[in-house]
Amino acid sequence: AIDIAFPTNREHSSTKPIYFILHGLNGGSHEEYVRELVIRRTKEGHTCIVMIARGLSDTPVFGFNVFHGARVSDVDASAKAIRKGLAPNQMLAGVGYSMGAIILSNYIARSGSKCQLDSGIAVSGGLDMRENLNFQRSMRLWQPMLAQSLKEDFIMKKFDGRFRLRLTKEEHLSLMRASSVSEIDVHAIVTYNGFDSLMHYYTGKSSESNHFT
Repeated sequence: AIDIAFPTNREHSSTKPIYFILHGLNGGSHEEYVRELVIRRTKEGHTCIVMIARGLSDTPVFGFNVFHGARVSDVDASAKAIRKGLAPNQMLAGVGYSMGAIILSNYIARSGSKCQLDSGIAVSGGLDMRENLNFQRSMRLWQPMLAQSLKEDFIMKKFDGRFRLRLTKEEHLSLMRASSVSEIDVHAIVTYNGFDSLMHYYTGKSSESNHFT
């Protein structure tokens, strides 16, 4: 799903760059840093488009393929659809925040010459997500707050039925007891989506890794 904000003068420009924005984990176009960018750019006459990650902002998901951070095909499909409406030589500029920055960097790195974006700006993302396993301080300090929000909003309110169908009772219990994002990733992402391990998943999220398929 995409949300589109046109310039404040209500006149879409066919010459100014269009901003294609990826929000953070468990977010959407309502996030304050996304809105701040959109408000500033639309005042300057730009059109801004926010891609909503699967299932977030109350968008429906059909089937079992809910959001995970190693998937870049949604970005490619959205960018291709947007590019069809661009004027000749009009720039499509990607902007990603946090998890959106991770996915944006990964998409650009994987796509190479087939990338649908003309430029990319990654804010507070990462290039090698395997290093997350070494950040013990973040697991103790801020990840518990984010983990609780993920469990309440992303899992329990939206996709708990899907997780219960794919996880054993023991795995689901461990997911509900998770106190860090990495612990949630073990069952909500790795086990649920069939990754070989947490390292396999984090390799898939890393734009420095070119051997992931």
